Amino acid sequence: MEYLNNELTDTAVRTYGKTELALMYNPHSSPRAAVQTLKRWIQCNTELSEKLDAIGYRPKRHTIYSPEAELIFKYIGKP
Repeated sequence: MEYLNNELTDTAVRTYGKTELALMYNPHSSPRAAVQTLKRWIQCNTELSEKLDAIGYRPKRHTIYSPEAELIFKYIGKP
């Protein structure tokens, strides 16, 4: 568990399944819709997309590695 702005959060920077992470951001969506929404957020954030590309992120991969998760949390915020 981590603290963010003095609030306890259990969203750790670690490797996630793409669907797992997407559902954390969109818990009331279907898995497919949640992944599509996360992909759209990444695509719409040019700076995030460029940083992810620079570290080897591949949009079709089903895994979000910890450095990628760290960038997503930085630019989109923790779920």
